[in-house]
Amino acid sequence: MLLDLQASQSPTYRERGVARYSLDFARALAAETPDVLDQVLLRADLGPVGGLDALLEQGVLTTKPDWDRPGAVFHVLSPFDLATPVRRIWPRPASAAGMRLVVTVYDLIPELFPEIYLTDPGTRARYRARRELVRAADHVVTLSRSAADDVVAHLGCPRSASAWSAPPARRCSAQPRTPPGTARGPCPGSRAWCTLRRLQRRRRAQKEHRRPARGVCPPA
Repeated sequence: MLLDLQASQSPTYRERGVARYSLDFARALAAETPDVLDQVLLRADLGPVGGLDALLEQGVLTTKPDWDRPGAVFHVLSPFDLATPVRRIWPRPASAAGMRLVVTVYDLIPELFPEIYLTDPGTRARYRARRELVRAADHVVTLSRSAADDVVAHLGCPRSASAWSAPPARRCSAQPRTPPGTARGPCPGSRAWCTLRRLQRRRRAQKEHRRPARGVCPPA
């Protein structure tokens, strides 16, 4: 497998949960199934990231991968990164070599609420180009059953080509690896978590043709 770790360097995700998850996933893969992990792709034009000592020791990190691996898997951990050109997300040499494309999708919130997230024509066009890439993938991995259901229902991906698995990342209650005050992923009870819950309630309410219930969020 060639694992794409651009999410850890991307300006879109570098200090966010997707980057942390990507690093955790790469480290877990290297520790648990090192025979599966052949190469880990980073970008030479973006800044380096820490926490990759194990991958350095294994000698799998590269900015110039060997594409001549027909039938191998190219696993993309950030298919909806709007700051990364599609040609970098799914490189032409990987496609030409006959690699199989696997993508990890975290959610489809922009797709579910375009009136909030996709009002800008440019943003909408970039998002939908990446949406088509996900549709064309050989396999889609999600971190929750609800996200897998959305991929099937809204992107038309076959159920047989979609799967969900528990993330290897630490729980929110675990000791934080970043200093206090540094941006972290939404934990239960946080404002971001409440916003996501409101969006989910709104979606359910729209389906049931009734007004969404109002939740109570903790003070800022």
